[in-house]
Amino acid sequence: TITSINGSQTLSVRRAADVELERATLAALSNSSGQTLLSQHLGTINGSLIGEGTTTQIQDRLTEFHNSLQTLSASPANETLARSVLYDATSLTETIRSTASYIQSARSEADAEIGNLVVDLNTLLSEFKIANDAVKQGAQLGRDVNDAIDRRSALLKQISEIVPVTQFT
Repeated sequence: TITSINGSQTLSVRRAADVELERATLAALSNSSGQTLLSQHLGTINGSLIGEGTTTQIQDRLTEFHNSLQTLSASPANETLARSVLYDATSLTETIRSTASYIQSARSEADAEIGNLVVDLNTLLSEFKIANDAVKQGAQLGRDVNDAIDRRSALLKQISEIVPVTQFT
């Protein structure tokens, strides 16, 4: 806006912002990022469990083991059937070990990713403090703080991708 007082003109720039829209955007970013991360890790674990079709690998091995035990119970003296039970038991054990190892690996990856996110969050929070201090100091001194407000808003969006953010004015 341009203001004329006693023959002089003053140009002032005001920031147009919709606070409710900004809050909704931050909430949506938080929810979306959190769901994406959770979905990725659950998908990784699910991928280790799902075999062909809709049954799990462990369930398949357990069914095979159960069936071979049932067959052996009808002819307990049959060595071929006994070997089949041992083979199916070994297969079930290996599948359980493999799945447990895979889940542990996925957990380690998730732990490492969380550690990286904590480092990123701490960096963003430090930068946010600097931008917020610039807004407060600039506003107290009557300076144009639009750039600092924009920087602070951008940082809030990045922070909201890591943790939920609630904005108060």
